[in-house]
Amino acid sequence: VGDDKTVTAWNVSHQPGQPLPEDFGKVVQQFTHTDAALAVCIGEKGELFTGSADKSAKQWKIPSPVPTRNFQHPNLVDAVAWSPDGKQLAT
Repeated sequence: VGDDKTVTAWNVSHQPGQPLPEDFGKVVQQFTHTDAALAVCIGEKGELFTGSADKSAKQWKIPSPVPTRNFQHPNLVDAVAWSPDGKQLAT
């Protein structure tokens, strides 16, 4: 997450003991808020949840460049996390 309003996903998948693939460490996708991005967490199904100073939390799915859900918030969102049972998203 960054002050530049973006959340960046990087390719860091590899097989231990094998040479790193050519695309290791390359940007997979960037997601944009209208103000500084402040928080990110990953859901059970690989979706990203982000929080921002723009008073929103968003759900993203790679490779979509637009959020799949927007959650308006009364204040800036500087933390997002899943409950241990995976049933509630806290902001």
